[in-house]
Amino acid sequence: CRRYINVKRFKRLVDFKNARRNIIFSKTLIIQRVYRGSVGRKLANQVKQIKFNEKLNKHKLVDMLIKNYSIYKTKKIINEKIKLKKFQIEKIIKIQKIIRGFIVRINFNEIKYEILINRTRAYIIQIQLVWRMKLARNQLKRLIYNKKLLDMKKLKCCIV
Repeated sequence: CRRYINVKRFKRLVDFKNARRNIIFSKTLIIQRVYRGSVGRKLANQVKQIKFNEKLNKHKLVDMLIKNYSIYKTKKIINEKIKLKKFQIEKIIKIQKIIRGFIVRINFNEIKYEILINRTRAYIIQIQLVWRMKLARNQLKRLIYNKKLLDMKKLKCCIV
């Protein structure tokens, strides 16, 4: 019976040790599981964060591309408008140059014509002046001749 008690005791001790081992083993497993789970969650969160950052960067890049494209497009439109305005202004200036040249030529021709008319008038006036002078001299000569005749007649009358 003693032996039976010892066997029972031994079995209890073995069971206790096994139970203790199982508890310790299960606790270590739990601790390991908890640790591995926390590490796994950290890694998963890091991967999620990296993927999120990549998506965010893609969205930022897309937004930046859209923004840059819209800026490029508006600049292109504005530059085309500026070029068109410059072209229009250059053409307007060219037309103004042509018209001003035409007006200057017309004015020059008019001035030339006026100068020509003035010269011809001056020549006409000169001819008239010369002619009137000649007429005046002739008239003076006649007057003088007539006066001499008169004086001679008076003298003749007096002599008689």
